[in-house]
Amino acid sequence: MLDTNQPFRSIESPFTNPLMEVIREHPNVQAPSAHDIAERYLPEECNQMKEYIKSFEPTWNERGVTIMCDGWSGPTNMHIIKFLVYSSRGTVFHKSIDATDLYKWDVDYYFQLMKKVVEEIGEKSVVQIVTNNEAAVKAVEKKLMEAFPHLYWTASAAHCLDLLLEDIGNMKNIKLVMVKAKKISQFIYHYKWAINYMKEFTSGRDLTRPGITRFATQFVMLESVFRHKSTLQEMFDSTKWLSSRYGQMPDELAAEVRELL
Repeated sequence: MLDTNQPFRSIESPFTNPLMEVIREHPNVQAPSAHDIAERYLPEECNQMKEYIKSFEPTWNERGVTIMCDGWSGPTNMHIIKFLVYSSRGTVFHKSIDATDLYKWDVDYYFQLMKKVVEEIGEKSVVQIVTNNEAAVKAVEKKLMEAFPHLYWTASAAHCLDLLLEDIGNMKNIKLVMVKAKKISQFIYHYKWAINYMKEFTSGRDLTRPGITRFATQFVMLESVFRHKSTLQEMFDSTKWLSSRYGQMPDELAAEVRELL
């Protein structure tokens, strides 16, 4: 249940009872309650994980680590800042901060936050910090290098590429093509039947796939639409499509996509 992130109360669901009855048939085994899972087994798992991460410390002390800091914003305006620790033993999650309710994320806030993380891991072990290229964060890293002279700051390569792709995507001629490709993809992916029918022409492949970054995903989508250009044209010219309600839709987007293809 912990591994699959199931709600603890699901152990007390009537649909779980058949499983629990089988467990209870054994005289020396007692089925756990939601309280047992939350207050006993979860802390045990946490302690085991902490011990595992602690086993990394000799390597950290000997060879040093890189702290990787990244931010994430969700559709509900939730803002999470997460910290990972990378070493030759591998990467481990250190912690995350919910910064949703902060009035502003200024230089002083980021500095105090990152300084605390460096001290938590051990300043002698931290060789490098990798962050995005936001102006406030770049100013913070200068202060950190002054506070910890042995520490280096490195900009995230993925974020640099994302900014480059954003600039390229905003060029007038590129943006025009990108908008057209988006309309084709959005129209097809709005309807499950259209997606399934499209895959008959694309050998089961999707037009949209997650990329490394947000803007990389857009260029991956554009490349995919271009690669499947002729098969999409065949799809929209097929008798099955033309006779379907999707091929006869009168709305503006449907008409524009038909014209584009």
